[in-house]
Amino acid sequence: MELIQSEKRKLIVRPEWADEPDRFVQRWVRPPERILVAVSGGADSVGLLAYLADAYGRGGDRLVVGHVDHSLRADSALDADFVREIAKKWGFLCCVRREDVPKRARERRLSQEAAARSVRYEALTEMAEKHGCRWIVTGHTLDDSAETVLMRMRSGAPWYEWTAIPRRRGRVLRPLLTIRRETLRKWVEEGDIPFREDPTNQDLRHARNRIRRYLLNKQDFWNVTKMQHVAEAGQALGQGLEIMRKLSKVMPIRFQDGESKSAIGLAIEGIFRYFSCLSFIPVEAAWRDLTGERDSRLPSALRRQINDMLRGRTPEAQIELPAGIRALRRGRVLWLLREHPAEVCRRIGMGEWSVPERNGILLLCEERPDDASITWMIPVRRDLADRELWLRSWRAGDRLKSAGRPMKKVADLLAERRRNPLERARTLVVTDADGPLWIVGGETAERALADSYTTQPMWIAWKGQNDRSDG
Repeated sequence: MELIQSEKRKLIVRPEWADEPDRFVQRWVRPPERILVAVSGGADSVGLLAYLADAYGRGGDRLVVGHVDHSLRADSALDADFVREIAKKWGFLCCVRREDVPKRARERRLSQEAAARSVRYEALTEMAEKHGCRWIVTGHTLDDSAETVLMRMRSGAPWYEWTAIPRRRGRVLRPLLTIRRETLRKWVEEGDIPFREDPTNQDLRHARNRIRRYLLNKQDFWNVTKMQHVAEAGQALGQGLEIMRKLSKVMPIRFQDGESKSAIGLAIEGIFRYFSCLSFIPVEAAWRDLTGERDSRLPSALRRQINDMLRGRTPEAQIELPAGIRALRRGRVLWLLREHPAEVCRRIGMGEWSVPERNGILLLCEERPDDASITWMIPVRRDLADRELWLRSWRAGDRLKSAGRPMKKVADLLAERRRNPLERARTLVVTDADGPLWIVGGETAERALADSYTTQPMWIAWKGQNDRSDG
């Protein structure tokens, strides 16, 4: 790798194509927001930095240069040195991170390209946070977008995966996505702006390089108009999917746990009625709402697993989604849960018992409690206080016989009350040696009830935000 240009001019000539990127940047970036500019050292990223330097001025504090050394080449440190040098020459703060991409690829079972992309954006995000940058800007061009669409088409991915690189995703902006690589590079070379050539861009073992060499460089066939059409089609598809995600929130297929905001249910029949082969769309939208990942998407493999699970015949299937979300199929409903409640198991007696795992307090008292925050209470036999009592999470084998009803599994009692899977998992029971006496917020065992001959019952109550009576 060598430095193929040297800086001769003091001033950068404003590019004739700058108006559209200017409008895009001004739409999102407001003074005095800072920008982290991702610079690899290549012509595209250095051209981006030069364009922004022309717009914001050299030596200001609005721009911060960020570089990630992926450790993929023996001489990759030279790229970092070059980026430091040009940032210093142009008066910008420079941040450099060295990451072991091959190690990350092995640990996560990813391709080197996927691992490098993951590491790069994680590092850039941390740099932006550290230096107070609201935005991260990258130098992707129209060619990159078209290459991405073609890669996805040639990989055998389903048609809904043939999306282009988005101009904005979260805090990442790509102002040059409508500019041809050739146009950008011509401006860089005419301005004698220094950059470095990466030899791995010529390595045909990488699918992107093969597409670039054999398809996009055949100008007699694949002219600028056709490349632009591919990129625009990919952009339109991505925008269409985003519109469908938003529509899924107002379709009559979704219901949410209004108190905890930790569970969203989706009617499977409604998913197929409105979304057919794109059944992952409402699931992805619900996942975004639970995680706050407004601009993220689920990996392709998980999208296919979701489609398979919804179409399958297993009523109790489940899938682990990113960010700690669990998708559970329960009959005709698919539940997305944000948390898996902590297990509770402790011995109790008379008095107040704090249950921080459920944000509540259990009370066993001699007199009827007078507290507005109590959500449920019932009189029970006083002699229960002499037994060894436990407060714990309910278990699969638990059974309870309530008054006037046959013995039933606790699981069936919870199902009758139509509690969603998250509420079920959070449910607690009070037990003695013979099994459950009381489902917190629910049924009481017949053997625990105070009868008409009991002159002084004991009161058991719950106060807090965990459980509520459903009737």
